Amino acid sequence: MFLVAGLGNPGQEYFDTRHNVGHVVIDHMASLLQVKLQKTPSGKIAEAKIGDRKIILAKLASFVNTSGPAVKEIMRKYRVLPDKFIVIHDDLDLGFAKLRVRQDGSSGGHRGIGSLITTLATDKFCRVKVGIGRPPGRMDPADFVLSPFTSKEWPEMEVAIAEAAEATIAIINKETV
Repeated sequence: MFLVAGLGNPGQEYFDTRHNVGHVVIDHMASLLQVKLQKTPSGKIAEAKIGDRKIILAKLASFVNTSGPAVKEIMRKYRVLPDKFIVIHDDLDLGFAKLRVRQDGSSGGHRGIGSLITTLATDKFCRVKVGIGRPPGRMDPADFVLSPFTSKEWPEMEVAIAEAAEATIAIINKETV
């Protein structure tokens, strides 16, 4: 069984922010797989299948920077090992709407990934990173990640979201994690 978790912040005020791109990818995957996310204490979760592989899709109820405990609880409940865990998240250091898949490594300064590494006591899990670009001028990165995409950015980001969902499905199909 695989766990695919999208990082994001709970609450309507964060719905369309850059930090919530992981949640948007999970919504897209749920639509592709024709499943409905159900509210639980850990977040919105759906069970699905990709081929003959069972997966859990999760939009965490925790804030991005404290994602670790919620993921650990879901992994415990569904008996998912770290090598079958895929996290989808925003990345400031990746060009806008670009994707990168990484099997392990440091947090790269992403506090949500840092929380996962600390809580799970391993960095051996797959990351699907979606580039959100760098803040303009001297804008604080913390403010930038909590800002919404512009109407000009959305068309390109929608393509990246679809590609991130397809990449995640391909990873599960190939069992490369």
